[in-house]
Amino acid sequence: MLIDTKTGKIEIDKDLIIDGNYSFEDFKKTKYYRKENNSNYIILEGEKIIANHKFLVDLIFRFNKICAVGLLCDDKEISFKDEPKRKLLHDEILKKENIEQGEYSWGKIYSVYDSRGNESNIDIEYFNNFNCDK
Repeated sequence: MLIDTKTGKIEIDKDLIIDGNYSFEDFKKTKYYRKENNSNYIILEGEKIIANHKFLVDLIFRFNKICAVGLLCDDKEISFKDEPKRKLLHDEILKKENIEQGEYSWGKIYSVYDSRGNESNIDIEYFNNFNCDK
């Protein structure tokens, strides 16, 4: 399962399970912590297998709480000029996992393409009583 849409829980690894209550202090206790000093933006090293797909994962924290998780599927080699096609891959993954894009009680899930940065992601944002703009 990619993400539990009832709770917002995502299992990136058996040692890294995130939901809307996840904190930077929780992250510091994992093997993924590399002495980032209260960094708001963390890119995890290497690909992570989630729901039988290879993903590059980034975490965004605000005020010591998880704000968002970004997933970039790396199953297929996609050239820089073809990056918008990755969004279609993300759309397919969400559909296959029966995940509706939109808002939930805990946050929201969207497949996005950013033309300025030429990057596609599955963005999972958590509502934590503050704005989670990246």
